[in-house]
This record gives sequence, structure tokens and C-alpha cells, in this order.
Amino acid sequence: MDNRDTESSLLGLVRPGSLNREVSYIGRGIFETNDKRLRLGVSGIWLNTSYDPNNKLNDLIGSGALQFTPVFFSAQYNTERWTLTSEYAIRPFHYNNNFGVAEPTARGLNGLDFVGESYYFQGEYRFTPKWEGIVRYDALFTDRSDRDGKDWVAESPTRRSGLAHSRFAKDITVGLRWNVTPQFMLRAEYHYVNGTAWLSGLDNPIDLKTGRPFDTDQHWHLYAIQASYRF
Repeated sequence: MDNRDTESSLLGLVRPGSLNREVSYIGRGIFETNDKRLRLGVSGIWLNTSYDPNNKLNDLIGSGALQFTPVFFSAQYNTERWTLTSEYAIRPFHYNNNFGVAEPTARGLNGLDFVGESYYFQGEYRFTPKWEGIVRYDALFTDRSDRDGKDWVAESPTRRSGLAHSRFAKDITVGLRWNVTPQFMLRAEYHYVNGTAWLSGLDNPIDLKTGRPFDTDQHWHLYAIQASYRF
């Protein structure tokens, strides 16, 4: 749990303290037909974590705790050439009131309670046993009651002006897979993305003076190439 990327996502910035694992629960249920054409699933996580300042004099937030309790619903349908997959998730977050008030970011964490949302639809088509195409659309909303981020910006227009796109991400993907051998696979994908909600705060750091990302655009492109080998 205690890693820089997770800390940046949950606490807004990388902090001098540490995130601690608390007792958490994971559950999953799956239904599958005998011919494996149809699969339905539901899974949930009750994640509890707390933040412990290593040095309270040098840390601007207190020892707060938070809960993340997402629930995922998934479905998949298979034919000889097609595979259709979809998933929908609700993503509740709850922060307690112990993070402190010494810093604007910390004040925003105190008592924060919101529900995010994400979903995707994906189609895969097998042209031949070696070649496979993929089309996918996925979306993420940090707060499903504020899908365009405008209400979030309105809470602090000076610091957040022009950053509404950091509260959502809508991704269109097309890709191609080549099974070169039973062990070796190559895959290429192109993504057109509207929004930056799932960008890592470590790769896109925040200016501590303004609280704003240094350089992000609402509309952007991603190219990915993957090679894998099974031993």
C-alpha cells in the first residue's frame, strides 16, 4: 500500500509520512455457462488505510484514515471469432476528519466523501489464430455527480481554473495483436484520450506553489507497443 504513486493518488501529493495497511476485505463471485460462452461476475473491495506522519512538525497533514469500497460488475460473451467484454464500477471514497487544516490540500481531505464511476466496453475479433484486433471505449469519473469537473473547479476557481479535465478520462482504443509463436506475442495500441483523470501524479507532477500540474492537455494521444514471452 505504501508507495509513491498510491500516496499521490489518495492524498493529492507525495507526503513525507507513510500509508499503512489496515484490515481490508476482498470478495468475488463468478457465474459461467458450461460452454464458457457467457461469464458474469461481481467483486468488491473494502480497503482501509491510514496515513501516519513521520514527523508531525514537518508534515502539513495529520494522521487521518480513509476507506475505498469499490464494487465491480462484469460480463463477457465469447464466440469462435468474437469476444465482447464489459465492466462497470462504482468507487466510493470516504476520508475522516483528522487530516488537519494547515494546508489547503489537507483541508480538502477532511470529511471528503464522494463516489466515483468507471466502465468500459471492449470487442476483440480473431481474424486468424495468429492475428487479433481490438476496439475499446472506457471512461473514468472521479466524482459521478460532477462528471465534467465544473463543480470541483468552482470550489476553488483561482487554483483549479482550466483543470476540470483532471476529473475525468474518456479513452477510445484500437489495437492489433500478433501471436508470433505460441510463446511470443506482439501487441500495438493507439489511444485517443479526452481528460487526464488516470494520469499518474508522479509522471505529471504538481507545482507546489500553485497546486497545478505543470503541463497537461485535455485531449491527448497514447501509442503503446508490448512484447511478451511465456516460458
